[in-house]
Amino acid sequence: MDVSKLNDLHSSFFREMQEVLDKFCDLEGLDKGESASDMLNQELTDYQLEFINAFIQAWDGMEEIGRFIWKQERQL
Repeated sequence: MDVSKLNDLHSSFFREMQEVLDKFCDLEGLDKGESASDMLNQELTDYQLEFINAFIQAWDGMEEIGRFIWKQERQL
């Protein structure tokens, strides 16, 4: 397994996710805050809340994948 390529893709995906969140915030007129979790302190519509919660779940999932990659790198 080419773990370095996997690590590069993982990092790239995080940047892409941040761009998606930034664009969503721009379109919805939301304050980006320090993190998506911080955004939960804002007054949100049901739609915005659903999006932010889904984003947080996706981010958490990518962090799990990052831990997997880290473990794979240590085994090489």
